[in-house]
Amino acid sequence: MKKTLLSMCAATLSLSAMAQDYTYTNSLQSAGDATVVGGGSFVSDDTFGTVFQNVATSPRSNYLLLPAEVFQHSGTSKAISIAFWVSADGITDDNSYTYAPLFSGYAAQATENSWPMMVLQTRGLAQVNCWGWCDFKGEQNAQGKNTIYHPNAWIEEGSTTEVHGDNWLADHKWHYYTAVFTSNGCTIYFDGTAANTWQFDEPGDGSWIDGFLTNYDTDNSDWLIKYICLGGNQAWNWGDNDAPLKFANLRIQNNAMTADDIATQMQTDIDNATAIKTVTTDADAQSQPQPQPVKKVKNGKLVIEKDGKTFTADGKLSE
Repeated sequence: MKKTLLSMCAATLSLSAMAQDYTYTNSLQSAGDATVVGGGSFVSDDTFGTVFQNVATSPRSNYLLLPAEVFQHSGTSKAISIAFWVSADGITDDNSYTYAPLFSGYAAQATENSWPMMVLQTRGLAQVNCWGWCDFKGEQNAQGKNTIYHPNAWIEEGSTTEVHGDNWLADHKWHYYTAVFTSNGCTIYFDGTAANTWQFDEPGDGSWIDGFLTNYDTDNSDWLIKYICLGGNQAWNWGDNDAPLKFANLRIQNNAMTADDIATQMQTDIDNATAIKTVTTDADAQSQPQPQPVKKVKNGKLVIEKDGKTFTADGKLSE
């Protein structure tokens, strides 16, 4: 059996001096320039080759700590996009991540209620408190209510500004998460489709994101949010555990990704995935080109097309 793997660099920083375009990427096949805090590790994966597997023990104990500079390039652009693949593969209890943070940032390692901070929750919510604050409440949502994407997450009885949605990770397959912040709002996407959108015509108290985007304390000449974490490190003393999920292909950039941008990036990641294999059985077969499985995003889902059939990422025949 012969296998051909397409390799990807572990971590890349790019900064254009002229346009001031900034993109941070980490394939998460290794830590690269990040640091594993706690019990997370890098494990084999059939889709992406190697991925970061986080664990959940006590709160604020397990995550991947990123370089402080990843939030230091949006003061002029007034936009940040955070994107990565995530999967609940291998989890036997889907309640183990109901309230887990997917991504967070603070001035230092969170030990108690503190600001400045930002957090992105597994259930499709966000929060920012950095020289101005925004809780992204239901009444601020473009739909007039927040969708909470876990059926067992708490919602106040009789609430008209929160509704339950399906657990988007319940199928234990790979999904593409994106959060896009601008001065006027935030949109969270699952697989390129908007899950929650908050838009402010006149940002003000309770709807202020600009401080997070600027992220700079002029009085003390220092950056504000610089302890930035993938997979955990919850603020506030709620006791929420870190996310026991798998992560691949992290991307942070200082512009606002559109749905089309997200779809393109999803397909690019699949095209570059390290788990593409070429299989031959004998010398004669090796001398002939063999039809290869084609990985692509179809209807927002990762699928594999081979021999005229479409399979899901876990090898099952798609309906």
